[in-house]
Amino acid sequence: MPIKRRQDLYFRKFPLNEYKGQPAVDIMKRVNLSSNVKKYLSVFYTHTMEQNENVDELAFNYYDSVNLDWMIYLANDIVDPHFDTPLSDLDFDEYISKKYGSYRNAERKIIHYENNYDADDTILSSAAYEALAPSYNAVATEDPDSIGNPKKYWKPIINMIGVIGYERAEEPTLYNTNKIMSFSFDTEMATAFKVGDLVARSGDTYAEIVYANTTVCNIKNVIGDFTSNTDFTISTDAGTTATVNASSVAVDRQVIPLTEVVYNRPVSYYNYEFKLNEAKRNIFLVDKQNSKAIINQLTEVLR
Repeated sequence: MPIKRRQDLYFRKFPLNEYKGQPAVDIMKRVNLSSNVKKYLSVFYTHTMEQNENVDELAFNYYDSVNLDWMIYLANDIVDPHFDTPLSDLDFDEYISKKYGSYRNAERKIIHYENNYDADDTILSSAAYEALAPSYNAVATEDPDSIGNPKKYWKPIINMIGVIGYERAEEPTLYNTNKIMSFSFDTEMATAFKVGDLVARSGDTYAEIVYANTTVCNIKNVIGDFTSNTDFTISTDAGTTATVNASSVAVDRQVIPLTEVVYNRPVSYYNYEFKLNEAKRNIFLVDKQNSKAIINQLTEVLR
């Protein structure tokens, strides 16, 4: 049965109001619906949706009726049945390509940097912890941004005899970028690079443009090394190229201190969207035994 017809079964319970002389379903009742109905629910089951499993199949398999998919939407505050539930592999790929232009753009373009504690099971001895780089004020002659304080990424492991080592601290940290760099071109460009485009020195050395005119360029989210002893060519996926004056390349700001870089990882837009999509697999199911009562309660609430 098409989604529209099944939703009609749900919205048929909503009151009608007059809008511009025409009867219209009062969908704004949806705002208070979940809180009112959920007061009567005592049992929820957690369920992780399988790859490519949809709500229609889940409703049929659990409630023995595909027409009760609305109960799953209700229990999980799902408004958009398409985008508020996990997309299938095919739909997800189409969504990524449409939103970011291509899969490659989404995979290479960085949204932020995050603490990578979940991928590090290293245990430091007390001596190794104490040997970590000093904090900002310890070396006055150094650039503070290049020093950092890696000790903040570790926490003590304590037993009855005291501290026996250090493990990664489970404290999420986010940086908008790792650093901001600038450079000028050997010759003036005919057309400037576009803000937001990715510019590459090579396949594994690229960054996002944050400012550009025909003579200079600023970049962020720098992957690889843009420094060089000789002038070099950079290009965008669209084929726009320019020759960088090697002596002009500079780090304007080291946002993630150099001694802390190893504790953070770049998160691409693809990985970010993938995590959001995967998180939608974890849903609540109303106890099957209560389904008839919930249908009656829903009708009563909307009167």
